[in-house]
Amino acid sequence: MIYLYLLLTLVKINFFGDLMPANWIEDILEKNPDSIFVNIDTVLLGADFNVVNLESPATDTGVPFEGKKYLYKFPPEFIKLFKKHNINVFLLANNHMLDYGEEGLFSTIKAIKNAGCYYAGGGKNLKDASCGVIIEKNGYKIGILNFAMTFPLEFYAKKQRPGIAPGYPGNVLPEVRKMRKKVDFLVVSFHFGAEKMDTPKDYQIEMAKRCIDNGADLVYGHHPHRVQPAEVYKNKLIFYSLGNFIFGSYSRTVNGAYLHAEITGDSVYYRIYPLNVDPVITGFATYPHRDTVLLEHIKSRCKKCRYTSDKGALSLVLPLK
Repeated sequence: MIYLYLLLTLVKINFFGDLMPANWIEDILEKNPDSIFVNIDTVLLGADFNVVNLESPATDTGVPFEGKKYLYKFPPEFIKLFKKHNINVFLLANNHMLDYGEEGLFSTIKAIKNAGCYYAGGGKNLKDASCGVIIEKNGYKIGILNFAMTFPLEFYAKKQRPGIAPGYPGNVLPEVRKMRKKVDFLVVSFHFGAEKMDTPKDYQIEMAKRCIDNGADLVYGHHPHRVQPAEVYKNKLIFYSLGNFIFGSYSRTVNGAYLHAEITGDSVYYRIYPLNVDPVITGFATYPHRDTVLLEHIKSRCKKCRYTSDKGALSLVLPLK
């Protein structure tokens, strides 16, 4: 049975939360570029695709956004480092992508393209920012859409203005329906919720379910820097926040998890793993670890989530037909 399952697996994808390789991480990466991935490389290299929310523009230039307290950026050449470690899909719709203006956004997109990677959630205008990306493995097409529901609103793209994809229902749902017709599996990711909040807000729940009603197979979020619960709705998975992945601050109040998906064509096999993202302990070298308290929190809304045999993760299988 295990051998048959492996033969049928078409695509393996890992989904992570916030990656912000600026501040103290920049110094670490310049001195020892591979160090922050040493404890997670087995996970990254074992998947076909690794999807992250890129919470910072990759730029050496640009004008700082006036009046914003926290501004981040990192050298564009780091994108090639991420590609080396198989991080290859970058989500741009967040509250930092235009910290250094349109120039910072375009620099990021250029660096991603030059590295041979994929991106979604940002672009030269509203249509370009919102259309998402299609990735493919073994002839199986996966669509990824990415939207922000955070401030500042000035970051949102318009018909003739670059920016990130806004999460207004009037923008999101038509894109979900359009992408549904083009792909075999559809992922919608949101930068939404309140920072440091462990539970989803009502608008997160409503938006996620509306996406599934319109054709999404998986909806997941980031932004709170905390892990929020998972939920199954109409046999589709919603994971309201994955929290942090690798984030360039020393906050001790954050946490993180990652979602591993293996798609067979008629089913998707999910595994949810806690991460140790405490930079004081890890030195930003995030790694998987056992955290039953966090797992209980994740499964608090998910009756179909089950502990794996070693109780170090949660698992569930959902049909795609």
